[in-house]
Amino acid sequence: MLELLITVSILVVLASLIFIGVSQGFKAAGKAQDIALARDLTAGFSATAADGNGRYLAGYDRRVDEVVLKNGRVVAGPTANRYPFRLAREMETTVEKIALVGKVKEQVDTSNDYLVSLYPAFGINHYFVGGDVQEDGSVSHESECVTRPEQASGSVIVFATAGSTRGDGGIINGYNTLTPPCLTTRMWSTETWSFGADPTDYGNLDARHRRKVVVSFLDGSIRSLEVEEMRDMRLWSVKAATENDPDYKIRRSRRGRL
Repeated sequence: MLELLITVSILVVLASLIFIGVSQGFKAAGKAQDIALARDLTAGFSATAADGNGRYLAGYDRRVDEVVLKNGRVVAGPTANRYPFRLAREMETTVEKIALVGKVKEQVDTSNDYLVSLYPAFGINHYFVGGDVQEDGSVSHESECVTRPEQASGSVIVFATAGSTRGDGGIINGYNTLTPPCLTTRMWSTETWSFGADPTDYGNLDARHRRKVVVSFLDGSIRSLEVEEMRDMRLWSVKAATENDPDYKIRRSRRGRL
């Protein structure tokens, strides 16, 4: 009986170790997948300046009435205004490969183009890179936003793993835009981030990899940062980096919107 108990105990321990190993393996694979996607998204985004009259792809563009995909399918309205379908077209790939990555593909109706555009795995820092473009072609806070490569005197965030909340309070591991810690005023909660926090209180960031966010920068570098590290505005804004001001705020504009 003693030998049997010892054998069972050893098997339980081994099973636990195997479970932990498999679990960690899945987590590592998920992070590797996000890192690879971040690299591809940023390379694709950077390439748009070469193909778009020297301008980066706008993160949100209200001038776009529709997007015709490679297979001839057409998307329109806010679905086309957001970055995923437009960037997929520029990268000559399917939107599924750049948006429906990781858990998000199990959390939204993947046949609904509107939801796919709303909840991609990564959000874009469109207030400071690429731009939030109005119907008249003006860019919100244009003097603050890098829209051309020659304006990039420093490297700032382009994409990061994003999240949002459903109506029932559950978390979706995706969202299309990121909100920096500060715009004309402080935008994030002042509370220290903790696991399970509402992503909308922290710029829609999703720290899904052992409490860290996968972040890509304009120079092509990829970093893994904690949410609290990302409160530094020098990571988000070229002007904040130039002025060496981690709490940088932009002046209110009479045109455009936040």
